[in-house]
Amino acid sequence: MNEYVQNKYNDINLNEIAGQTIGCTGADLLQLLNKSLLLAALEGRDYISQKDLLKAKDNIKPSALREFYMENPKIDLTKLKIRK
Repeated sequence: MNEYVQNKYNDINLNEIAGQTIGCTGADLLQLLNKSLLLAALEGRDYISQKDLLKAKDNIKPSALREFYMENPKIDLTKLKIRK
């Protein structure tokens, strides 16, 4: 992705995008590019910008995290005995 984007577009900061797409698979990133291209096409452009990528990122759910479930433990801290 880095070589593809950097060879064609100058104003894209992939480090920023990478930091905001943790948990995304290659397919998710391809979807990100496709949505970015769609946003650019709707504005009459044939190239994507950082702004397009950031807008499209808000619509992408990382598939690597879709099955992840976090449960908050139900612990009554007042009943814990602290040893000294």
